Amino acid sequence: MKKGINVDQVREAVAMARRHGVKTAGSFIVAYPGEEDKDFQATLDLADELMLDDYFISIAEPIPGTDLGNEVSNQPLEDNLLFHESQKYKRHGLSVAEERALDLMIESYVFRSYPVPMTQNLLKNLIDEVKSQGEHIKQVTNLIKKQKTQLTM
Repeated sequence: MKKGINVDQVREAVAMARRHGVKTAGSFIVAYPGEEDKDFQATLDLADELMLDDYFISIAEPIPGTDLGNEVSNQPLEDNLLFHESQKYKRHGLSVAEERALDLMIESYVFRSYPVPMTQNLLKNLIDEVKSQGEHIKQVTNLIKKQKTQLTM
């Protein structure tokens, strides 16, 4: 994602923070264009390994004029994980992107430095959160694509 830091540097930063008594948190973005199952699993494994104090998880959100916005505007909707139906959470009406965000959110409560029990209420709130993110990002994606179409006319 062009963050200018690799996984080993992340591990070292977390270790350094812990050595100095600093709480650790991580921001994880899922469903970036081109993300494959193995990439998502590597993200899940890293989040599990780090056992951070807090996690922030979101679906990749394209912003017009950014590299991600340009990439999404050029990506066919059928290649965008937000527009693929989740088989795992089909009864909740989630997309694959929302599924990945939900799975990482659920796992993050279990593998943080102080695990939090997963209750029905927490699970419902997480499902609502990924649905909200997904709907918002679908709207932004459609606007970006519409803007691109208008500019090329």
